[in-house]
Amino acid sequence: MHTPKPRVTLIVGGMYGSEGKGKVAGYLASEFDIAVRIGAPNAGHSLKVGDNIWKMQQIPVAGLVNPDIDLCIGPAGLINLDILAKEMAYIQNIGDRLFIDRNAGILEHAHQLEEEQEKMFEGIGSTCEGCGAALKHKISRKLDFRLAIDIPELGPFITNVAHMLNNADKKKIMIEGTQGFMLSLNHGNYPFVTSRDIIASSLLSDTGLAPSLVEDIIMVIRTYPIRVAGNSGPMCGKEISWDIVKERGQIPYKLKEQTTVTKRTRRVCEFDIGLIKKACLINRPTQIALMFADYVDYPINYGKQKYEELSIEMKSMIDKIEENTGVPVTLIGTGFDFEHMVDRRKGV
Repeated sequence: MHTPKPRVTLIVGGMYGSEGKGKVAGYLASEFDIAVRIGAPNAGHSLKVGDNIWKMQQIPVAGLVNPDIDLCIGPAGLINLDILAKEMAYIQNIGDRLFIDRNAGILEHAHQLEEEQEKMFEGIGSTCEGCGAALKHKISRKLDFRLAIDIPELGPFITNVAHMLNNADKKKIMIEGTQGFMLSLNHGNYPFVTSRDIIASSLLSDTGLAPSLVEDIIMVIRTYPIRVAGNSGPMCGKEISWDIVKERGQIPYKLKEQTTVTKRTRRVCEFDIGLIKKACLINRPTQIALMFADYVDYPINYGKQKYEELSIEMKSMIDKIEENTGVPVTLIGTGFDFEHMVDRRKGV
């Protein structure tokens, strides 16, 4: 008896989120048949395609690039109906390729108010999108907590995503993780964490797929780790200013990153190989994607697509990562544009 066996790749954050997972997912989109977004709209993934910058909080970014890929929101997902409707308008033929699990939860305005009243931003730097409150209600099995299957307008998209994926024989599935390893509820700096576990194995649990189906785990990191604004907790390295990053990297524009969802200025710190080793130990990546190489020696690294053209300092950082982790750095982001990527899988 033949057992259907899909081929699964995980994209997981190795730091505090905002590592550039959206760029990696968008770059790889053409290689996959199905993309799955887990998590909730408290995390957004940005992707620049041509002159447009897209910020996706619910639907996988792969749908912006690959017109044939099926797009899924898994059973552990949380849905803000207003954000979902906005994003659906971005995607061509969305009615033919969007699949929402019947058990995905619905974020209500009341959940946001609950977190604001509890002063979650002041306490731990929460985005106050209501995700933690919604999960609390789902876990408590509140009778008024709504699922995707309870929303009539979502009816055409409702399915059992886990069954759909497990029966996708030989198809390539990309699971687009959210946030990062050090924000994990069980492995981060508690209480300065998110409301769920977000390591590689948790992406499978949230989707309904078995570990034996995984072919690749791509862990995304960045040259300068960031955290969201406010009292968001400790950082791995010495905290520095965006002015220092700009001066060191000879960056020709005003540099001050803001979070995709809340638009608050991010905190930034020095790169710490110890954090990467810890993230590799727990997530066991088969590849590492290093983003924001243009923050290091910008005049040399910006926009490059060949490894040989990167600066000596950038190559030294890559060597250090590979030597300390034993994991190859296969993708190197050199700018915000979609095509600004060194792809060492292709031998360049």
